[in-house]
Amino acid sequence: RGLERLQDPENRDDPVTESLLRHLYSDPSKQVREAALATIAVSNLTKSHILQRVKDVHPYIRACVFSVLSQKTTIRHLTIDERLQVLASGLKDTSPMVRTEVQKLLCDTWLEKNLQGDLIQLVECLDCANSEDTVSLVICSILDQSQDKDRVLRSFSLLSSAA
Repeated sequence: RGLERLQDPENRDDPVTESLLRHLYSDPSKQVREAALATIAVSNLTKSHILQRVKDVHPYIRACVFSVLSQKTTIRHLTIDERLQVLASGLKDTSPMVRTEVQKLLCDTWLEKNLQGDLIQLVECLDCANSEDTVSLVICSILDQSQDKDRVLRSFSLLSSAA
């Protein structure tokens, strides 16, 4: 926790952030990479480095990325391309643990917490017209997680009739 307060994540020359990024990238220990991921502040400088960890060799680290994004960012912190990359990587991951974490990010954080359950806003945030494959995965994921599948289906049917 102390390292979080010592960072200046917008400063490229900040030694604490540099060290955390170095460990995030190249440390062979998954525990060290996890600690760096959990500690590093999300900023314009660090965001791309954090997002690259969705391709980490260890599924636990990949799952941690989605957890960190859920805790430290909102849907609006990522560009449309970044959102789609994160969702595609996570929803297609071979590890059930990773898929569970990306579903939490998508449904609990982005849809419910950030967008107050507004599926139309979610569709807008994902630029559905240009990303049909990823959006299909997203719809399936939302349906899997939803307690009220009829409401979700009605919302998506309203979207398709408006198009």
